[in-house]
Formats: sequence, structure tokens, C-alpha cells
Amino acid sequence: YFNKGVKITLSNKLIKYGIIIEEIIDKKENKIIAWKFVPNNNAIQYRQKPDNKLTEIIIHADIIAIENQ
Repeated sequence: YFNKGVKITLSNKLIKYGIIIEEIIDKKENKIIAWKFVPNNNAIQYRQKPDNKLTEIIIHADIIAIENQ
């Protein structure tokens, strides 16, 4: 799902549309704990000039489903 448009459904029923750009790994346990995500409304601006202010972190345990947009 990297660098593709996705729909993420969270455990609180919130749905987010955007692009996953990076995995965040717990080095001790060597597993994914979260994802760096660019919401659709920030995607064009992020592509022109990447800035962490345009991203958000989504905790892996909060995700129910990820689908292609």
C-alpha cells in the first residue's frame, strides 16, 4: 500500500483517505507499530514540498482495514 491512494478504517469507525509513506517500527520487537500517512487534502502540497506538518501518524493497532482507493 506504500505510495498509493488508500482508505483506512479505524477502530473508532473514522475513515481516512490518503497515502501511506512510511512504516514506523519498534526496534526492540522488530514490528510495525504505526504508519506515517499523508491525508488526501495535503497530498499535492506534500509532493511539491515534503513537510512533516502535512503528515499524521496512525497507530497500527487502531486500524481495522486498509483498502486501495
